[in-house]
Amino acid sequence: MILQTIKRQYFLYLVFYVGMSVVFAWVYVENGEAFDNKITSFYDAYYFSVVIITTLGFGDISPVTTAMKMTVLAEVLLGITTFGLVLNTIAESRANLQEQKLSEAAKAHFLNEYKHFKRQIVRVILASSEHSLSPEENSEIPSEESLQDFKAFREFFSSRHPLGDKIYKKFVSDIDDKGAINSATLNEVFMELEILSDSTNYLLHTINTSNWKSHNTLMLVSQAPKRYRESYNFQSEQGKYVGRLLFEIMASYSSAKGPLQEDFIKTAVRAL
Repeated sequence: MILQTIKRQYFLYLVFYVGMSVVFAWVYVENGEAFDNKITSFYDAYYFSVVIITTLGFGDISPVTTAMKMTVLAEVLLGITTFGLVLNTIAESRANLQEQKLSEAAKAHFLNEYKHFKRQIVRVILASSEHSLSPEENSEIPSEESLQDFKAFREFFSSRHPLGDKIYKKFVSDIDDKGAINSATLNEVFMELEILSDSTNYLLHTINTSNWKSHNTLMLVSQAPKRYRESYNFQSEQGKYVGRLLFEIMASYSSAKGPLQEDFIKTAVRAL
């Protein structure tokens, strides 16, 4: 998109430059007697116009009347101004391209961290029931990789799927039963949440965006760990709050709108 804009701007400048030189050439050939070496052909007039607009000024042809001197001066000023605009466009284009590359790299880094987060959370949830399930039940569990998909996660760890519901409830109870603040499961989950939060903050500080809806969505994600840790209710119901937070992120589920049709975090990142 940026490259197309740059090419279009350069093309417009070129058309303007050529068009302006042709217009002044026509003026010069119509007033050929106003020069010390009389201009008698459009070829000579266009040659002189290009020399003037590019500010080369060979001196082989010079205006002798005040009106023509002012005309030549106007072309010189227009040429300098246009050239300055071209240089400014080049500088802005390079800055925009650099910013775009930085933004794309930041998005790619975040999405990679987000993928790692989902992989780790699935692993932690499944590990909580690893030794309490029968061999038959273990064989029914989908692969960790497939459960990283928000739709598969939502489907398996819901009340509609008895085994998945059982595993998720066991995960939540592990957080509460082991003594909240000292729970290894809770600490591991919050470590992953804080890594995701740091990645989100880096992304938001790197990218300049006017899409405030996406910005605010990601800001809520980045603030979630701190917000939950500082909540008074969280201290007594950590399993409930952590379970709900993770389900909202992993299953792309909104407490207000219900199940979403897209991974809301990926959608927000791509819309920045």
